Amino acid sequence: WASRVSPDSTWLATRDYNKVYFRNLRDSTRSRRYEFEAATVEVKFDRSGRWAALHMYDDSVFVWDLSHHDLSNPYRIGHIKDHLGWMAFGFTPDSRWLTTCPFFQAVDQWPLGASDGSVVSLGRQEGGGCNSVALDPAGRDVLVGTYADLGRGQVLLYPFRGGPPRRLVEKWDGAWF
Repeated sequence: WASRVSPDSTWLATRDYNKVYFRNLRDSTRSRRYEFEAATVEVKFDRSGRWAALHMYDDSVFVWDLSHHDLSNPYRIGHIKDHLGWMAFGFTPDSRWLTTCPFFQAVDQWPLGASDGSVVSLGRQEGGGCNSVALDPAGRDVLVGTYADLGRGQVLLYPFRGGPPRRLVEKWDGAWF
Protein backbone atom coordinates (compact mmCIF):
# COMPACT_ATOMS: atom_id res chain seq x y z
CA TRP A 1 0.00 0.00 0.00
CA ALA A 2 1.09 3.54 -0.73
CA SER A 3 -0.95 6.70 -0.24
CA ARG A 4 -0.67 10.35 -1.20
CA VAL A 5 -2.78 13.38 -0.44
CA SER A 6 -3.26 16.06 -3.10
CA PRO A 7 -1.61 19.43 -2.40
CA ASP A 8 -5.02 21.06 -1.90
CA SER A 9 -5.99 18.31 0.62
CA THR A 10 -9.05 17.34 -1.44
CA TRP A 11 -7.98 13.88 -2.65
CA LEU A 12 -6.41 10.81 -1.11
CA ALA A 13 -4.94 8.33 -3.60
CA THR A 14 -4.14 4.85 -2.33
CA ARG A 15 -2.62 2.21 -4.53
CA ASP A 16 -2.27 -1.49 -3.97
CA TYR A 17 -0.81 -4.19 -6.21
CA ASN A 18 -3.15 -3.64 -9.19
CA LYS A 19 -5.65 -1.14 -7.80
CA VAL A 20 -5.87 2.56 -7.17
CA TYR A 21 -8.51 4.27 -5.06
CA PHE A 22 -9.24 7.99 -5.24
CA ARG A 23 -11.15 9.26 -2.23
CA ASN A 24 -12.48 12.80 -2.23
CA LEU A 25 -11.99 13.97 1.35
CA ARG A 26 -14.69 16.64 1.00
CA ASP A 27 -17.34 14.72 -0.97
CA SER A 28 -17.30 10.93 -0.62
CA THR A 29 -19.78 10.54 -3.51
CA ARG A 30 -16.91 11.49 -5.87
CA SER A 31 -14.65 8.65 -4.70
CA ARG A 32 -13.71 5.96 -7.20
CA ARG A 33 -11.81 2.65 -7.27
CA TYR A 34 -10.02 1.23 -10.33
CA GLU A 35 -8.61 -2.22 -10.94
CA PHE A 36 -6.04 -2.97 -13.65
CA GLU A 37 -4.50 -6.03 -15.26
CA ALA A 38 -0.97 -4.83 -14.51
CA ALA A 39 0.61 -3.80 -11.23
CA THR A 40 0.62 -0.16 -10.20
CA VAL A 41 3.98 1.50 -9.53
CA GLU A 42 3.36 5.07 -8.40
CA VAL A 43 0.64 7.73 -8.27
CA LYS A 44 1.33 11.49 -8.19
CA PHE A 45 -0.68 14.70 -8.05
CA ASP A 46 0.16 17.96 -9.77
CA ARG A 47 0.79 21.07 -7.67
CA SER A 48 -2.80 22.35 -7.99
CA GLY A 49 -4.47 19.03 -7.14
CA ARG A 50 -6.36 19.01 -10.45
CA TRP A 51 -4.44 16.17 -12.10
CA ALA A 52 -3.40 12.71 -10.93
CA ALA A 53 -1.14 10.34 -12.86
CA LEU A 54 -0.60 6.63 -12.32
CA HIS A 55 2.38 4.73 -13.68
CA MET A 56 1.75 1.03 -14.31
CA TYR A 57 4.31 -1.77 -14.42
CA ASP A 58 3.23 -2.55 -18.02
CA ASP A 59 4.58 0.90 -18.99
CA SER A 60 1.18 2.59 -19.22
CA VAL A 61 0.52 6.01 -17.75
CA PHE A 62 -3.06 6.95 -16.87
CA VAL A 63 -4.13 10.52 -16.12
CA TRP A 64 -7.26 11.77 -14.34
CA ASP A 65 -8.65 15.29 -14.46
CA LEU A 66 -9.95 15.49 -10.88
CA SER A 67 -11.84 18.71 -11.57
CA HIS A 68 -14.46 16.74 -13.53
CA HIS A 69 -17.29 15.23 -11.54
CA ASP A 70 -17.12 11.94 -13.47
CA LEU A 71 -13.82 10.17 -12.88
CA SER A 72 -14.82 7.03 -14.75
CA ASN A 73 -12.72 7.72 -17.83
CA PRO A 74 -9.05 8.27 -17.14
CA TYR A 75 -7.05 8.71 -20.27
CA ARG A 76 -3.93 6.87 -21.20
CA ILE A 77 -1.25 9.24 -22.42
CA GLY A 78 0.94 6.56 -23.86
CA HIS A 79 2.27 3.07 -23.75
CA ILE A 80 5.95 3.62 -23.28
CA LYS A 81 8.09 0.63 -24.12
CA ASP A 82 10.38 0.22 -21.18
CA HIS A 83 11.72 -3.25 -20.55
CA LEU A 84 12.20 -2.71 -16.80
CA GLY A 85 8.89 -1.13 -15.86
CA TRP A 86 10.67 1.81 -14.23
CA MET A 87 9.91 5.43 -15.02
CA ALA A 88 10.44 8.76 -13.34
CA PHE A 89 7.66 11.28 -13.97
CA GLY A 90 6.29 14.57 -12.74
CA PHE A 91 4.02 17.48 -13.57
CA THR A 92 5.28 20.87 -14.71
CA PRO A 93 4.68 23.69 -12.20
CA ASP A 94 1.93 25.22 -14.39
CA SER A 95 0.12 21.82 -14.56
CA ARG A 96 -0.01 21.92 -18.36
CA TRP A 97 2.41 19.03 -19.01
CA LEU A 98 3.39 15.66 -17.59
CA THR A 99 7.07 14.81 -17.99
CA THR A 100 8.00 11.14 -18.36
CA CYS A 101 11.46 9.65 -18.32
CA PRO A 102 11.41 5.88 -18.78
CA PHE A 103 14.55 3.88 -18.16
CA PHE A 104 16.85 4.24 -21.23
CA GLN A 105 14.20 6.11 -23.25
CA ALA A 106 13.48 9.68 -24.35
CA VAL A 107 12.48 12.44 -21.95
CA ASP A 108 9.00 13.50 -23.10
CA GLN A 109 6.44 16.18 -22.21
CA TRP A 110 2.76 15.17 -22.57
CA PRO A 111 0.12 17.94 -22.85
CA LEU A 112 -2.74 17.88 -20.34
CA GLY A 113 -6.29 19.16 -20.65
CA ALA A 114 -7.05 21.89 -23.15
CA SER A 115 -3.50 22.12 -24.44
CA ASP A 116 -3.51 21.81 -28.23
CA GLY A 117 0.00 20.44 -28.51
CA SER A 118 1.13 16.90 -28.96
CA VAL A 119 3.91 15.08 -27.14
CA VAL A 120 7.18 16.99 -27.13
CA SER A 121 10.35 14.94 -26.96
CA LEU A 122 13.16 16.71 -25.12
CA GLY A 123 15.66 14.15 -26.36
CA ARG A 124 17.07 10.76 -25.52
CA GLN A 125 18.87 10.18 -22.27
CA GLU A 126 22.62 10.19 -22.45
CA GLY A 127 24.83 7.85 -20.54
CA GLY A 128 22.44 5.70 -18.55
CA GLY A 129 18.96 4.99 -17.36
CA CYS A 130 16.72 7.63 -15.84
CA ASN A 131 16.06 7.24 -12.15
CA SER A 132 14.66 10.66 -11.24
CA VAL A 133 13.12 13.75 -12.74
CA ALA A 134 12.73 17.18 -11.16
CA LEU A 135 11.03 20.17 -12.72
CA ASP A 136 12.24 23.74 -12.43
CA PRO A 137 9.60 25.75 -10.49
CA ALA A 138 9.78 28.45 -13.18
CA GLY A 139 8.97 25.86 -15.86
CA ARG A 140 12.11 26.42 -17.93
CA ASP A 141 14.08 23.22 -17.38
CA VAL A 142 13.82 19.54 -16.52
CA LEU A 143 16.55 17.94 -14.38
CA VAL A 144 17.15 14.26 -15.07
CA GLY A 145 19.23 12.01 -12.84
CA THR A 146 20.69 9.00 -14.61
CA TYR A 147 22.91 6.14 -13.67
CA ALA A 148 25.15 4.07 -15.87
CA ASP A 149 27.70 1.58 -14.63
CA LEU A 150 27.91 0.35 -11.03
CA GLY A 151 25.60 3.03 -9.68
CA ARG A 152 27.61 5.93 -11.09
CA GLY A 153 25.54 8.44 -12.97
CA GLN A 154 25.05 12.05 -13.96
CA VAL A 155 22.61 14.92 -13.72
CA LEU A 156 21.39 16.46 -16.99
CA LEU A 157 19.47 19.68 -17.55
CA TYR A 158 17.02 19.59 -20.47
CA PRO A 159 15.54 22.92 -21.65
CA PHE A 160 11.73 22.63 -21.54
CA ARG A 161 11.38 23.98 -25.08
CA GLY A 162 13.91 21.52 -26.51
CA GLY A 163 17.58 21.66 -27.35
CA PRO A 164 20.54 19.58 -26.24
CA PRO A 165 20.82 18.74 -22.55
CA ARG A 166 23.52 20.32 -20.44
CA ARG A 167 25.51 18.03 -18.16
CA LEU A 168 25.53 19.48 -14.63
CA VAL A 169 27.18 16.62 -12.76
CA GLU A 170 29.17 13.83 -14.35
CA LYS A 171 30.06 10.56 -12.69
CA TRP A 172 27.81 11.42 -9.77
CA ASP A 173 28.29 8.95 -6.95
CA GLY A 174 25.62 9.85 -4.41
CA ALA A 175 22.10 8.96 -3.39
CA TRP A 176 19.26 9.33 -5.88
CA PHE A 177 17.51 12.66 -5.68
